[in-house]
Amino acid sequence: MNKRLSRSEVIEIKHKVHDIISVISDHLKERGGNPSKEDRYRAVLDAWNSINHFPISRRYLYIEIARGFDFETHETVWRIIESYKTITTGQPDRNSLAGYYRTWEKILQFTYTD
Repeated sequence: MNKRLSRSEVIEIKHKVHDIISVISDHLKERGGNPSKEDRYRAVLDAWNSINHFPISRRYLYIEIARGFDFETHETVWRIIESYKTITTGQPDRNSLAGYYRTWEKILQFTYTD
């Protein structure tokens, strides 16, 4: 049974989320130079794995990760996370963009092969 969080609980969770993302983001920046795309993606996944258990909106978590790692939109973060889930589980999330493209790749493969 889900209980509704109080305002103070939500604020506390948001502070924890922000702190975790800040630590991972700062660690990435401390490594020096301009981080590669793979390093940024790995950091996003580290952040996601550290905060996805909090009982708060996934969209909020995506937005906070996007802010913490200087992505223009939270959709980019969503694509990274959903693509990772698809690759690791082999089962695309029905709502994921990666799953959508993988399905179309399979359809096209059967349609256009001799």
